[in-house]
Amino acid sequence: MIKEEPKQEVLESFQSNTDQGISDRIFAQFLKWRDNKNLQFGYFRNRNWLDYVDDSNKLFNNYKVKPDWKEPWQSNISDTTVHAKLMAIIAQQVVNQYTVAFAPRFKRDIFSKIRAQVLQDIYDFTESGSGAGTRNGEIDLLFIILKACREGRVFGFEGYRKNKNFEGIDAQLIPIDDYFPSNMKKFFVYEDPKKIWRSIITKDDWNEKFSNWYQFDKVKTRSEVNNEQLLFFNISQDVKSNEVEILRYFDKLSNEFFITANGILIVNPNNQGYKITDRRKDKEDGIWSTVFEAYDDNFLPGRSLPDLMSDAQEGIDFLFNSMFDKEILSVMRPLLIGGVNQSIDNYLRPGGQIQMADITQIKELDFKGADLGAFRILKELQDRQHFVSVDQVSQGVAIGSKTATEVERAQQAAENLFCIWSNG
Repeated sequence: MIKEEPKQEVLESFQSNTDQGISDRIFAQFLKWRDNKNLQFGYFRNRNWLDYVDDSNKLFNNYKVKPDWKEPWQSNISDTTVHAKLMAIIAQQVVNQYTVAFAPRFKRDIFSKIRAQVLQDIYDFTESGSGAGTRNGEIDLLFIILKACREGRVFGFEGYRKNKNFEGIDAQLIPIDDYFPSNMKKFFVYEDPKKIWRSIITKDDWNEKFSNWYQFDKVKTRSEVNNEQLLFFNISQDVKSNEVEILRYFDKLSNEFFITANGILIVNPNNQGYKITDRRKDKEDGIWSTVFEAYDDNFLPGRSLPDLMSDAQEGIDFLFNSMFDKEILSVMRPLLIGGVNQSIDNYLRPGGQIQMADITQIKELDFKGADLGAFRILKELQDRQHFVSVDQVSQGVAIGSKTATEVERAQQAAENLFCIWSNG
């Protein structure tokens, strides 16, 4: 009697072969572009893009880890010039932003003026955030400039969204962590035909926001499938067990717009909705960007204001902390007392007692505070911060009483400052 071999269960994809092929192609592109983005660049002093952004944000937030070589009593103060200068720039731009004015171009009759006024009212209503689905232009501008200054470049998306809870302009800022260009050498984002916008949301958010999407019920989290089934779900390693990774894929060359959720295609390729040209009249992908200061015309990231001021910032912090520590020691001088030990560096602490073999009575260590030369160097470093970034007049900072010439210069500087933003 011949014993039959047990049939092995053949694992099948949760979606059609066509959908699985599109999903696999998108995920392969994502992995490739992620690796390119994580390369170290000389512009970043041999750091990758995300580390550069992280360091810039720490400088802005005055986040300074105390070095191990410092004693507990020693200061670890970080100068706030970078933060103050950046916020002054933002305030100057938000207050002095340009507004759109509609007026008849060729005709001056009453009907042309009425049409222009209607357009003006619609624009003002939309820009002010007064209606459902509208945006607050000043708040948007604030965060755009904030991110551009802090991180060097800011990305955003503008489109149209309609669901059961919302209908209107879909305008969002895209974190640099979630934007994956196909070419890091394209300075203008519209010149890069392919890109991926990634988001990670919880399963509860997924159920609430995407319940009407194609193949919604097939999307599983890592905890909902076994190891064998996981082969058909393209999920990054940093995605947690209760999260859904959403990849929005834009390809202007092939006229494609697809979205995958944990490797499941949720845009039906048999409908016209997957074509970029069917989604927008301008036939663009809706991704925009602006940069604070460009590195090069063949390099996508921009230079941030904190990085621009980082060298002088480190010098100011080190010198000021040293001067501050020296002043503490001059006020709370260490005491010299009789003993057998010799003076060593570790014994220098406020009010500490140092045993010396040749001292017959208690006396204070002759310790002087910071001298005039140190203050001069500190002032020079602080002046350099204004020189390498934006001067105080351009920031709108009042320096004593202003003359008419200084007021005019400040207004001109605000206009010039507005022009430094490079649309990418």
